[in-house]
Amino acid sequence: MSRTWIKYNKPKEPNVIHAGLLLALGLHGFLRVLIITDLYQYFSEEHESTTVGLMLGLAASYRGTMQPAISKSLFVHIPARHPSSYTDLELPTLIQSAALMSVGLLFEGTAHPQTMQLLLDEIGRRSGGDNVLEREGYAVSAGFSLGLVALGRGDDALGFMDTLVDRLFHYIGGKEIHNERSLPPIPSMDEHNRGAGQMMDGTKVNIDVTAPGAIIALALMFMKSESEMIVSRLTIPQTNFELQYVRPDFILLRVIARNLIMWSRIHPTKDWIESQIPDVVKNGLKGLRDDSIDIDEMDAEAYVQAYVNMVAGACLSLGLRFAGSKDGNAQELLYEYAVYFLNEIKPVSALRGNTFPRGLSQYVDRGTLEICLHLIVLSLSVVNKVGYLIFFFFLSKIWAMSKAQESQ
Repeated sequence: MSRTWIKYNKPKEPNVIHAGLLLALGLHGFLRVLIITDLYQYFSEEHESTTVGLMLGLAASYRGTMQPAISKSLFVHIPARHPSSYTDLELPTLIQSAALMSVGLLFEGTAHPQTMQLLLDEIGRRSGGDNVLEREGYAVSAGFSLGLVALGRGDDALGFMDTLVDRLFHYIGGKEIHNERSLPPIPSMDEHNRGAGQMMDGTKVNIDVTAPGAIIALALMFMKSESEMIVSRLTIPQTNFELQYVRPDFILLRVIARNLIMWSRIHPTKDWIESQIPDVVKNGLKGLRDDSIDIDEMDAEAYVQAYVNMVAGACLSLGLRFAGSKDGNAQELLYEYAVYFLNEIKPVSALRGNTFPRGLSQYVDRGTLEICLHLIVLSLSVVNKVGYLIFFFFLSKIWAMSKAQESQ
């Protein structure tokens, strides 16, 4: 792929099609042929999709190289890297988030201390604008990026690693702090005025915003490390109070993170998936089927919400562990759980045996069940690799359900 070909196919007016082409070329490593003036021409068009596609494509092409010219072009889109005397730039949060992800790819596996510190701060830093979803996306991008920079290198003997890990657990909402210096500082007035204040309410971190990114960062940093210490701190709720305290979707992320860390302990068996579910949830589900036991409605919802998210997290972990392997046991197990969730939404197929909890739709909304189903089907498709028939069977059912819902 030549520079001439890329420039020849550049449209007169920027559009999303060319933005997608740049991203695709970057994923294949072809954007290395572009020179700095080409990048300037693209960025000067100020087309959001093109800027995002170009940054991610460049980072993918130069993945893990820390190429100085590319890093400068990325950091200019991250206001936190601008000098205090620098004129404020109105950058859309989407571009800032893409720049953070691109930095993670460019510095992948390098464990570059200054970059890690920057990304750690950005997890807990408010992006420009008041859109809550944009703030959450910005924090998740920073977490992904931090995890990529330190990919699998969480156990490296870096001087600030303990402090960094404690700070991440503080963002998750952990009560145990091993290093007092790890607590995030109160933002200065200058930072606040620049729209870069810590996402804090008083002295407490807004974990609804910071927790997903921090969990993802820990998962990638300690991936395959088998670190008992990190897993012991990244706990799954074991009591009724903890089930009410931790959001169900965060439980899903914690399950995935724990399994990515304990990579070798993932097994394609139903017993392994059941081992991911604590006794408090198992006993609660049994109580739902026993009319003699009176369970509070709020507790019942907490049990079922936790259960479906834990199962989905375990299935996704299984899909990642056996991706592309076409492992028969993993395929069969994921297929069984996919059919189970599909039947909970809308009965379509008979299940073998009667070992799964039934009637989940009474305690959990349809949207949550569909998200869990989609994750399991995605995991199945990743393991199958060429299992098109099974995958399209579920796609057809999901499509039919969505059309039926639209017609109501």
